[in-house]
Amino acid sequence: MAASERLAEVSQTRADWFWPLIYTAALHAILFALLFVSFNLTPQIPAAQPLIQATVYQLKAERPKSTPVPDKITAEAQKTKAAEREAEQLEQQKRQREAEQKQKAEQAAALAKAAESKRQAEAAKAAEALKQAEEQARQVAEQAQKQAAEAKRLEAEQKQREADAAKKRAAEQARQKAEAEAAEAKRKAEEAARQKREAEAKRKQEAEAKRQREAEEAKRRAEEERKAKARAELLAAEAQRRKAQGESERLQLIASLDELFVRLVSEQWIRPASTRDGISSEIQVSMLPDGTIGQVILVRSSGDTPFDNSTLAALRSIGRIPEMQQLDRASFDALYRKRNLIFRPEDLER
Repeated sequence: MAASERLAEVSQTRADWFWPLIYTAALHAILFALLFVSFNLTPQIPAAQPLIQATVYQLKAERPKSTPVPDKITAEAQKTKAAEREAEQLEQQKRQREAEQKQKAEQAAALAKAAESKRQAEAAKAAEALKQAEEQARQVAEQAQKQAAEAKRLEAEQKQREADAAKKRAAEQARQKAEAEAAEAKRKAEEAARQKREAEAKRKQEAEAKRQREAEEAKRRAEEERKAKARAELLAAEAQRRKAQGESERLQLIASLDELFVRLVSEQWIRPASTRDGISSEIQVSMLPDGTIGQVILVRSSGDTPFDNSTLAALRSIGRIPEMQQLDRASFDALYRKRNLIFRPEDLER
């Protein structure tokens, strides 16, 4: 802002010095014209030359041819005196003219000397005025040159400051851009690393969950197989024993299967909070020859809906009872194709 004001001040100073420079140049022109006119108008006084006009009278004495008479001698004498007086007057007039001419020459010389002195004084005065004007013009020119140099220096400094400011702004913008790009790259890298960690954690979690499910499934299958094997062994032993014992054993096998139903349901059953002992539900179970449980129907409600529903859910969750394959087809069709079973809370809670 200060540089702009300084430039404006220098421009104003230039404008202030413009007319004085014009006036100085005009003054120089006038002084030169005056000097030229003064030299041309100086009277040229001719050199004093003696103006001597000599009138020579040649008096030729004529010798009388004859001796003059006295009257003639007197007349001749008078003529001679008159000529002498006239010559004397002429000489006096000549001296007087010479004196006048000398005086005029002296006056002309004095005038010429005075004019020359005046001219020299005027020339000296004009030269001094010219010298002063030249000095003033030189000072003005030097001042203008200094102001122009100062304005040029200020302009160069202003341009340099503007260039430095522009360079600084460009560097700052480049630095901010680099920082922004670095921050963005860092953010992207962190985001990618976070996503990678989350994906890895999710993958590990899914793998762990899958492994746990597979382990639980394997454990459940092994447990089911163990139980099925135990039941099969039990049923096989029962069947063998009942076969040996006849019909009574067959009935005992059926009883053991019913007991197996109750035991399997009790393993899957979850007692509702509102269920109390002393109630019972009758449920019809439809099965296939391989022991797969099909339709489960509530034939008689216990009056406790949560108990009925929990029992039905436990029956459905059994899925299949491989031990049913131990029965002959006739006994299965007669007894377990559709079987009505009674369930009590105290029987299921073992």
